[in-house]
Amino acid sequence: ATTRAAGGEPRQTTVLRGRRLFLARRAWIVLAALTLGLFVASIPGAYERFRTACESSGCDIAQLSPEGKNALLEAGLGLKMGHYAIYTVFLAIVLALGYWLIGGILFWKRSDNRLVLYASMTFVTFGAMQANTLYLLAEEYSVWDLPVEVVHFVGNASFFVLFCVFPDGRFVPRWTRWTAAAWIAYWLLHSFFPDSSLSPSTWPLLIDKSLLLGLIGSLVLAQIYRYRRVSGQTARQQTKWVVFGFTAAFAVFFAVELIGWIFALNRPGIPELFYKSVGSAVITLCALLIPLSISFAILHHRLW
Repeated sequence: ATTRAAGGEPRQTTVLRGRRLFLARRAWIVLAALTLGLFVASIPGAYERFRTACESSGCDIAQLSPEGKNALLEAGLGLKMGHYAIYTVFLAIVLALGYWLIGGILFWKRSDNRLVLYASMTFVTFGAMQANTLYLLAEEYSVWDLPVEVVHFVGNASFFVLFCVFPDGRFVPRWTRWTAAAWIAYWLLHSFFPDSSLSPSTWPLLIDKSLLLGLIGSLVLAQIYRYRRVSGQTARQQTKWVVFGFTAAFAVFFAVELIGWIFALNRPGIPELFYKSVGSAVITLCALLIPLSISFAILHHRLW
């Protein structure tokens, strides 16, 4: 079924019916239940990990080093590592819930629409992945390694492809089909064949990062082309809100990184505590601008 949006641009809204709708909804429920179950199961392990300082140089992104632990205890606020662990886990839950809320609303409202159902699945899996606790579960219990990799693959792959077809469900320009295929192949090899010679994990760091940046850059160029050459007034308003969410989130992330790097040059421990407490809270709140901006485009500008 093809309809026409308020701004005059054609919009593909393929409606699922009958057996296809039944199977699609059941698949969504299975994937959402798996994602939620893995996330809940990862919380106790994440708490235990964050309440202890790492003893090696390869610290977890949210785990304090011995210097960070000393800075926390010497801050004069009566805080202990247990408080830090609760705080960090709370931020992870808030971040995941922000994406799940949007995904749940989309499924509840328009699960019979193929694009809406796909977007809903994307937010559910990508939100759990962003919380960054699932891999801790896989590290502690190897039996969960494959399910965790499935969620990571779906979240990473679907989020990129979603913005190849944003906002009307079409690949514009047409070469974005190949960009999407390359992105999917990248994460397929990375997630399920990490020891293969073709896996990005075995590539030189320069090649790996250059490819990722090139794919992301091509997506930005495609959205600029779509905005200027294809989108009507309504689609442009929808795109503006989503671009605002992404731009604000990335700008704050790089600002926090820069501040932490500057202070790390002079006072080790203090900048780490800043980055993993105050900085993490700011990054989490700004990361929520992404689902919030998409929800505003959905509700106010009638996206999907």
